[in-house]
Amino acid sequence: MTERVNPPCRTRPWAILFCVAVAARIGYCAAIGGLGRFSGQGYSEYMLIGERMLQQGTLVSPLVADGAAPAPSALMPPAYGMLIAGLYGLFGVRSFTATLVAQLINAVAVSLAAVFAGHVACRLAGRRAGWIAGGLVALHPVLIAYTEYIWDTSLFVFGVTLSVWWSLRLSAGCVRPIGWLGFGVFLGSLALLNPALSPAYPFLVLWPASRASEWDRRTIVRAVGLTTCGWLMAIAPWTVRNYVQFGELFYIRSGLAQELWLASCPEADASRGDVFRQQFPLSNVDVRREVTEKGESAYLKQCGRRAAEAITSDPVRFARLIGLRTLDYWAGTVFTHTPRGGDYWPRSRSRAAGMVFFVLETGILFALFLVRGRRHRDARWLFGVVVVFSLVYCVTHVQVRYRVPTEPVVAILLALLLVQPRHEPSPIEPSLAAA
Repeated sequence: MTERVNPPCRTRPWAILFCVAVAARIGYCAAIGGLGRFSGQGYSEYMLIGERMLQQGTLVSPLVADGAAPAPSALMPPAYGMLIAGLYGLFGVRSFTATLVAQLINAVAVSLAAVFAGHVACRLAGRRAGWIAGGLVALHPVLIAYTEYIWDTSLFVFGVTLSVWWSLRLSAGCVRPIGWLGFGVFLGSLALLNPALSPAYPFLVLWPASRASEWDRRTIVRAVGLTTCGWLMAIAPWTVRNYVQFGELFYIRSGLAQELWLASCPEADASRGDVFRQQFPLSNVDVRREVTEKGESAYLKQCGRRAAEAITSDPVRFARLIGLRTLDYWAGTVFTHTPRGGDYWPRSRSRAAGMVFFVLETGILFALFLVRGRRHRDARWLFGVVVVFSLVYCVTHVQVRYRVPTEPVVAILLALLLVQPRHEPSPIEPSLAAA
């Protein structure tokens, strides 16, 4: 049985939404004086990677600020570093033009995410739902704020939204094998930008397969098999490169050990700021010297040993920290970002506004899902994507930008749960399912 969806929405209103979203982001950057410049010194890793990639011809460690460790690195995914290296090669290292183009790419990427989120909600629950989802992404204050950053966040937002849109297209029952294979290649390519969505890939594959076939075994096996093949094709070159360089297999990046150490080090009980000031190489000269002397691989292995010792010596403490990080993730609060017993209200007005926004959004989402989630099979799948995505960050460490990539999915969920379809939807056109 083929799942039914609503007919497509008109094109012109989405073009207007796109223009509004782009204008809001460019206007924000101009208002804060950020067009063509980025003042966030705590987020310089990709700028360092882009600069050194031009010099060394490979991805070099961003953990040493002075470039004293030119050995190949796998700490960060390669795709965004290559983009920044390309911009620096064309327009100059850290130049006004290169930074401006990167910010324009951010603005366009999230604006496109607003359009695709609106399309998904429109197809699932009608035009009203589409406008709720698209408008929320277009005017989302936190999504707007990250336009300035030279980081993969905005492109990843678009990639996550596109994966949901593509997944819905695959839900038609007449998809050719190349469609599933292409989807797998896309998911693998997205992992090369940022692998954080990977734990949710099964939801993005099983959702359309189950919609199309009502859990027909042959359809499920074919969808999973072809998508997995495409995913392996996309990540194989980078995986081989890492094995040749480091003599071990790992998925996309080698930084999990460092993340676990930052999540369990002694400073994690006090303040997130203390964690980075005391343990992060770019923020502490002693740790940076240690990375330079030992090398990145040896340093990361040491982080893994330290993390294992800290976690096994006091698992109750680590469980408590996970609970606080879970609260931080869903509410945008600062319980792991300020000293124990300190003032937990954000000192920055913009951070306080973002926290209030996230608290309201999360409260409405969970309340609606508890009340209406059982009646929305699509909402259950998308809710699974959002929850599974959050788990790695709750275990390691949380910043507001870590939640941002799934905000379009949250917007789609809110639209689906708020709007009840008023009519029997029409079947999806076979042409929309062709890959």
